[in-house]
Amino acid sequence: MSDLPFVIGVDVGGTFTDVVVRDEVHGVTTLAKVPSTPKDQSIGFMDGLAQIGATAEAVALVIHGTTVATNAVIERKGVSCLLVTTEGFRDVLEMGRRDRPEVYGLRGSAQPLIPRHRRIEVRERTRFDGSIEVALDPADVVRAVEPHIGSVEAIVVSFLHSYANTHNEDLACAAIRSRWPKVYVVGAGTSLPKIGEFERTSTAAVHAYVQPIMARYLRSLESAMEHGGYRQSPAIVQCNGGIMSLAHAVERPANTVRSGPAAGVIAGAAVARSAGYSNAITADMGGTSFDVALVVDGEPVLTDEITVDFRIPLLVPTIDVETIGAGGGSIARIDGAGILQVGPESAGSDPGPACYGRGGQQPTVTDANVVLGRINADRPIGGSRLDLDGDLSRQAVDTFIARPLGLSVEDAAEAILRVIDSRMAGQARIMSVGRGHDPRDFAIVAFGGAGPLHASSIMRETGVPRCLIPPVPGVTSAIGCIDADVQYDFVQSIGQPLQAVDLLAINKLIDAFADEGREQITKSGVPIVEVAVVIDAEMHFEGQRHPIRVQVQTPLEHAGIEASFRRSYARRYGTLLEASPVVVEIACRVIGRRPRADVAHQPTTETPLDEAVTATRSVFFDGAWHDTRVLERNRMARGMSGSGPMVIEQDDTTTIVHPGVRVWVDGAANVVLDGSS
Repeated sequence: MSDLPFVIGVDVGGTFTDVVVRDEVHGVTTLAKVPSTPKDQSIGFMDGLAQIGATAEAVALVIHGTTVATNAVIERKGVSCLLVTTEGFRDVLEMGRRDRPEVYGLRGSAQPLIPRHRRIEVRERTRFDGSIEVALDPADVVRAVEPHIGSVEAIVVSFLHSYANTHNEDLACAAIRSRWPKVYVVGAGTSLPKIGEFERTSTAAVHAYVQPIMARYLRSLESAMEHGGYRQSPAIVQCNGGIMSLAHAVERPANTVRSGPAAGVIAGAAVARSAGYSNAITADMGGTSFDVALVVDGEPVLTDEITVDFRIPLLVPTIDVETIGAGGGSIARIDGAGILQVGPESAGSDPGPACYGRGGQQPTVTDANVVLGRINADRPIGGSRLDLDGDLSRQAVDTFIARPLGLSVEDAAEAILRVIDSRMAGQARIMSVGRGHDPRDFAIVAFGGAGPLHASSIMRETGVPRCLIPPVPGVTSAIGCIDADVQYDFVQSIGQPLQAVDLLAINKLIDAFADEGREQITKSGVPIVEVAVVIDAEMHFEGQRHPIRVQVQTPLEHAGIEASFRRSYARRYGTLLEASPVVVEIACRVIGRRPRADVAHQPTTETPLDEAVTATRSVFFDGAWHDTRVLERNRMARGMSGSGPMVIEQDDTTTIVHPGVRVWVDGAANVVLDGSS
């Protein structure tokens, strides 16, 4: 463990940048929340560091969750790229899997990251078994690329079957780099040695599309931190929930897509474990989006593929997080059919909701909460750093929703909340019921600046019996940055029946992966206490298309792999097939476990919540105003209990408790909502 006391987590969201400082010696946590700066995230990043009060010389490590790569892809603000591919495969990005953005019609508006006029073919061919059928002439690559070189910043080389042999791809990349050394070059087979021509090419395209932007951002941030006296470059959160060095993030920028949501799930899993729950649904609601994920048997559920946008799959190990446009800044409107819609469009941080007084005219979810008394305009989320204008909220809801629908302002505001709550609960059901889990076996962990405002409603909608609100929910993702381990992932396609796999060769490959992972962990400079190597196999029965992920033990043995696969398959589908297993790929996770303090549990004695009550105000629930107690979160001692309605206020968020919902504070200082009665 470092002799420097402070570890800092920085999570950049769409509305706020959250900073958490943990004193590893005294166990004290300090937090700051500043407006995000979308045009240059490093400004908000450094503003947050300036507020926390820890001297740079005493900081051992800064860990950063970023949305730079995510935003670049979604907003189509990446760099101009060129794709060099096998003759006859120019349109693989456009064809995809023959899906369409619209159900009706033969044409759609979806555009690949690399347009057709920047996709070129060269003569080469590698077979599925790795043998070279047509050798590549590097001079052909240079001649094909040269006319485009002045208009692109990055080049993707993706050849057929390069997962089996990267020889031709390596020759092409080397030829480009030797001729144009300042151009970013991504080889698809090297960055992702997996079967699936479209998915592999798409993943490489995402890497190239964001790499120059991420490189400029991270190096600028590194320079700003060095100028500020920080001794070490920040570590970067990956979408798999682990962290990596800044240098590795520059090489693999697509691994940072959805890094902030992943950090939130890591923290949510820790909160659930602290409260004694091994299964949890994490519900992170911020200013622009709602992220939901599953924690099963104490660990976040992983996936190998996410869809960043329509027809842009990204095949990297990722915590399985689903995101919808539902946040505090989500805009409410009446559509052409006269139906109330909320989101996905958001007012963001600028101009923000109408109540911010920054020129926003349309009503948002935050405005609805202000109208109903759930957010106190005199003490908004973020404490005293932002004054809210309740009159502007009422005016926006009245003008755009209440009058067109013939409702009172209060009924219109409650309708806004019911629509957004229903959307979020529906997503939670998809993640749980839709994947074979009973929500009654889970607890919701609600966080983010707006999550606790809506947790009680989501709990009622989904049938989940309990909900946990962590001590500082508004900055939970930043805490997840601090809690994340160092992790490096490796993968190799196999594509063979299990009994035909040469396990001696695969065991040697795993050893090589483990050695490389350990080397990368050492280079990161992050203090760790141990290194774990986890091996997964993606498998399916012969004749099937979709594999499942199975954790296997090393050294690999045919009988042990098959037994693990059959157990996992039966647990997931309830049956087994009379067919032979097929190994699609082998994946290796090398994890550097970081030192962390255990959550402090204290004895609890059941006492009423009266001592935490600071005021009473009218709050609108279920069509009527209720006299509602207002509690100060920092006065709520462990063991205190009571029943709603109530409003629990703290600097980083507000928790709403509906009438009849039981509340108590557990031994880890989580507020527990119980709607089971």
